[in-house]
Amino acid sequence: MSCCLTGFTQTPATPSTVSHSLQIQIPQVSLVNVIGNSHVKLALQAPIEAGTSITTIDVDSSFWLNYSFIKGGVTQSKNHIYARIANGYVPMGLSLSVYAKPYQGIGLGGFGISVGAVTLGQNEQRVIENISSCFTGTGIGNGHQLVYQLKLDSEKYDLLDFEQSQQVSVVYTISD
Repeated sequence: MSCCLTGFTQTPATPSTVSHSLQIQIPQVSLVNVIGNSHVKLALQAPIEAGTSITTIDVDSSFWLNYSFIKGGVTQSKNHIYARIANGYVPMGLSLSVYAKPYQGIGLGGFGISVGAVTLGQNEQRVIENISSCFTGTGIGNGHQLVYQLKLDSEKYDLLDFEQSQQVSVVYTISD
């Protein structure tokens, strides 16, 4: 059995074209989240011998800072993350610092850079700087691991008071 196929084409004298518009929208995004334990206890260690000082050996690194940022029409090309104490206060004679370790994780884009250890107070302190469009990934192991440390101010040892034990809330803000 044999088969024969014949095809015909037609070439127009004038090419025909058509077009349409597509609107592409990229949202402006500025989101930050802290992942980890909901409550952490940082404590001073009492001396075990008379005549010695309390010590500050308590450090917590169970929190991770996750963020997403896409620059927009009303934001700068680079954003930063700030931290401050929103509720409570650090007892006199002590300081509380946070250090954001370098980025690690599964995200993509232009991650921010840690500014190093900063002492927390009522005023915002820059913790991460120069973030461009990126996302860190979510959860523990993505973003910047936060290390909190309670430190004794040796020049203000006389201000320590047991009755000043406090609970503080730290707020993180992503902003330009």
